[in-house]
Amino acid sequence: MREHQTLVSAQGLAFSYNGSGKAVFRDLSVNIPDGSITAILGPNGSGKTTLLHLILGFLHPNQGLIRLDGRLQSHYSRREMGRFMALVPQNEHLAFNLSSLEYVLLGRAPYLGPLQTPTGRDREVACAALRSTGAEDLKDRSLDTLSGGEQQLVAIARALAQEPRLLLMDEPTAHLDLGNQGRVLDVVRRLAGEGVTVAFTTHNPNLAASLASHVILISGGGVLAADATGLVLTEENLSRTYGVDVAVVQIGDRQTIWLRDASCVEDHRPGAAQKL
Repeated sequence: MREHQTLVSAQGLAFSYNGSGKAVFRDLSVNIPDGSITAILGPNGSGKTTLLHLILGFLHPNQGLIRLDGRLQSHYSRREMGRFMALVPQNEHLAFNLSSLEYVLLGRAPYLGPLQTPTGRDREVACAALRSTGAEDLKDRSLDTLSGGEQQLVAIARALAQEPRLLLMDEPTAHLDLGNQGRVLDVVRRLAGEGVTVAFTTHNPNLAASLASHVILISGGGVLAADATGLVLTEENLSRTYGVDVAVVQIGDRQTIWLRDASCVEDHRPGAAQKL
């Protein structure tokens, strides 16, 4: 089994938004293992997206340090950061109506000089990224004609065009139907198999259980648990995080998480609980 080294290390992070008077993080320390699929799991408002934006350098901590592959984040240029990692946001609004290929080519910005137009090599990389997500047939379609699932696949392709070592995804399956959820998850698994480290946020513990090799469970401004998925997704940890009585059911080699019915607290069968 491959031994994971740390790709991203955040130590002692404190952060609050200007004027909020409320700390999002007080003393948060997390590691994202190289080659892993890491779920950043927590309830709504726990700071999952904020953590991604701190790693990306979009936000700056009030205290604490972030290292990327052992090097201080502050020592990276913006171009180096753009080559090291890419973000697939939950929602992205563009001022211009681009074709899918034009949009994916935006991912080549870290490799272009000022006012430089994309080269043949850049177009090759962009087309390969579309192929890798199964979206090559969409390359000439305008973004505003795509379904939500198609837009998400194209957004992943734009991120892959950056050729990143780390792919960050904010709620990657939010608002998608089951078919498109499955397509996105298949792409994530394949990317991880090709050596791309993936970290994604979610409030859904079942998504973390089905996809992630590691889980970072955040709540109350800090890390409640962080380790291999099976060690983090316990009834005790999840009940503390969400403030409800949670049952974790082992089905084959997978964990399934249920909201336990108060009248059936001792019954761990799926029929006695509501799936989270």
